[in-house]
Order: sequence, then C-alpha cells, then structure tokens
Amino acid sequence: MSTSLKELNAFWKFEKEALNGSSIQKRSYKLYNTPIINFTIDDIRFMIGQEIGLKHLIPISIGYLREDILTEGMYYPGDLLKMVLTIHTSFWKNHQQEKKDLQSLIKKSELNVNLLNLDESSKTKFREIINDFLSL
Repeated sequence: MSTSLKELNAFWKFEKEALNGSSIQKRSYKLYNTPIINFTIDDIRFMIGQEIGLKHLIPISIGYLREDILTEGMYYPGDLLKMVLTIHTSFWKNHQQEKKDLQSLIKKSELNVNLLNLDESSKTKFREIINDFLSL
C-alpha cells in the first residue's frame, strides 16, 4: 500500500504533542506519515500496539501470520501475533471476518507456545492471551 495512514485518515491520538513528545509519540508520528509499503514487520507491530490504523494494519499482519504464525518483529518469534491478540476487543466486535480468519489461522497452525524461547511466566501469559482470543 503506497499510501500512509495519514492519507487513509486513520485514527490519530497524539495530535498536539507528537513532535515534542516521547519517543513513542515521535515514532508513531513518523510512521503515521510513512507509506505503509515501507513499514517493517516491527513497524506494523508497533503501530498495532498503539492501536493506530488497525483497520489497515490488521489485514496486513494476518497476511504475515499466514506465512508464519510466529512472525517476529523486534523482540521474539510470535511478538506480532501477541500484539495483534492484545488489541482492544471492540476492534474484533466490529471486524468479525478478520477475527474469524485469525482464529482459524491459530487453530490450523497447531501453535506450540512451549517451543518459544520465553520464560515460563511469559509462555503461560501467551497461552492465556491465545485462549482468550479464541473464546471471543
């Protein structure tokens, strides 16, 4: 997609403080004005975490997750999936097809969280997030 989230009129929450704000606000502002085609997987993960441009970025992220359910942004295999699963449930209520697609993808993937290089507490939390999403 050669347009930016700004050009798509995506929701923007950092209007006034973006240029003089925190590193998160500055990165969000930069990405908000960057063509989506130039986003890295981690840029997508980051913007989803900020809940900016979800209706445009969730379908792209599902595409990446179809290729590899454990697609990695910056932190660990599966960090994109975890970020997608933790967005506010109101998004999924209004985007039922995407929710069904992702639930189906997770079920078909036979994802084994135990194989991830995470501590036991993080594995437990990840399993809870997956189960919560599957029960939406």
